[in-house]
Amino acid sequence: MILLAFLLSAVTTVRAGGDRIPLRIEPDHIQVGFYYGGRNISVKANVPAGYNVLLKVKGATRRLDLKKKGKVLGFLWMNVGEVVYEDVPGLYIIRSSYKLTDLAPANVLQQWEIGYNALKAKTVKAPDGEAGMLFGDLIKLKEGEGLFTIVEGGIRHAPMPGGREQVATDFLLPPKAPVGEYLVELYGFKDGSGTLLGSGSITLEQDRLIQFITSMVGHHSLLYGCLSVMIAIVAGLLTGVIFGLGKGKAH
Repeated sequence: MILLAFLLSAVTTVRAGGDRIPLRIEPDHIQVGFYYGGRNISVKANVPAGYNVLLKVKGATRRLDLKKKGKVLGFLWMNVGEVVYEDVPGLYIIRSSYKLTDLAPANVLQQWEIGYNALKAKTVKAPDGEAGMLFGDLIKLKEGEGLFTIVEGGIRHAPMPGGREQVATDFLLPPKAPVGEYLVELYGFKDGSGTLLGSGSITLEQDRLIQFITSMVGHHSLLYGCLSVMIAIVAGLLTGVIFGLGKGKAH
């Protein structure tokens, strides 16, 4: 019985050590309407002391075909080719407590797909290497849309009793973020190695009105077109009446 109790205790310890830390994500469910302008997200977690932590928010990946511009005849800017990237995430947000290069070696960061160099290794598969040369332009494009951000030193630490720390950060889920589910992962780094401490998700979906309009466009395009024309006519008539009344009062 003593041996059985010891084995049960050992199993319990292993399971507890393998448990993921819960993340407090607020809000974790967002509806997109006509006036959606992005949303601030807050993430907090209680982690064992001594870890340098990093938060990664990533959207679904897809193939991205971009047109390459160039001069033709020395003065005409035209499409001169196509650059293809594979597995480009729809959203890529990094917040870390320290510089990425101070967290772990490059091969460890690449293993966890952390940093733009790790993204480049996964997305650039063109044999001619042209996609690799233009990868910096892709990053600038995504950063300009607010879809890609890396903030080093963007996580706050606060000591807690029992040898733990509270880590917290916040970020903007940008207006151009596509609807869908986003994976939120918290990593801990110590002595040059990393581990996944906890994970969660953020769901971004259209509200009912947007869903109705999208459904109309996709499945009842003729009816949607007729309604659009009728609304435009009514709006034009109302505008004429309003300005007509205003002119009458002026005289």
